[in-house]
Amino acid sequence: MDYARKSGGGMVAGMSKKKPGRPKEPGSKRQTGQDRHVDPRKAFHVPPMLLAALDRYREATKPTPSEAECLRTALEEFLTKRGFPPGAT
Repeated sequence: MDYARKSGGGMVAGMSKKKPGRPKEPGSKRQTGQDRHVDPRKAFHVPPMLLAALDRYREATKPTPSEAECLRTALEEFLTKRGFPPGAT
C-alpha cells in the first residue's frame, strides 16, 4: 500500500511544511537582477598546512581580518615583490 494513502494525506507523516523564505527586499541587487559580487571570483584548493598558518595568523592579529582580506593582501604583496604590482600594465 502507498505510504501517502496509508497516512491519510499527500504529506508524509513527520515532514513539516516548508518554511517561508526571507522577506523580499524590493531594492536589493537580487531583486533588480544585479550581481552581488562585483569583483571576479576564483576558487582553488589549498594544502592543510597553509590553511593552518592562515588560521594562526588571523588568531594573532587584532582586529581579526577576514580570510578574504588576508588572502588578498598576501597575493598583492607576493605579486608586488615579484615585479607585478596590481594596477600596473
